[in-house]
Amino acid sequence: QHPCRLMLAEALVDPVAGDGGDDGDGGDCSDGRPAPMRIVVVSAPSVFVQLCNLVRQRWPDADGDDERGSAKIGVNQPRNQGTINITNATAATTTIPRPQLHLLEFDERFAVFGEQFTHYDYRRPLQLPAHLAGQFNRIIVDPPFLSDECQTKAAVTVRWLARPGSQTRVLVCTGERMGDMVVQKLYKGMGVRRTDLVVEHERGLGNEFCCFANWERDGVWTWTST
Repeated sequence: QHPCRLMLAEALVDPVAGDGGDDGDGGDCSDGRPAPMRIVVVSAPSVFVQLCNLVRQRWPDADGDDERGSAKIGVNQPRNQGTINITNATAATTTIPRPQLHLLEFDERFAVFGEQFTHYDYRRPLQLPAHLAGQFNRIIVDPPFLSDECQTKAAVTVRWLARPGSQTRVLVCTGERMGDMVVQKLYKGMGVRRTDLVVEHERGLGNEFCCFANWERDGVWTWTST
């Protein structure tokens, strides 16, 4: 397990202060149960694999895409017991359903994930199944190229995927030199800002990479002033 991928996966799966109901993180099912988080990974297959592993560990009582499995969220309970830490002012323990995961990726080898996989070519940012539009409240995107065209079209895809009328949590991992475009143009309307999280790859990177997000993750990253 690479520590950077694990950190990103945990940030996407873990509840944060303010989650639930009308901020878009799941909401409620018709029977009053919390709806599952819907997480989409765009052009970051290694993070998707890490997410799948993490979800299997934390929701061991569910198979495949079965969202009936649930995890107990207890205040200050250890992660190695399959729980997720969250401060809850109204209840000591809450149950959340298994997150639903989806991968958009060019590499057809990841089609082994079946219905969780959709082939994605950034050059055709909206050539995607209609049922994916506006369905996701957690998105991570790692555009494959550091070009204005690639970054712009990937952002078009992200906005199309984001659930309307909600606080979709967005993580953008890309080169530092794309920062002004990411923050001031492409994701400005989603409140994305640069964070202090350092992105590390096993083989090293020829360009300095950064993470940009529209929320702060306690103990993992904070927004920076640059």
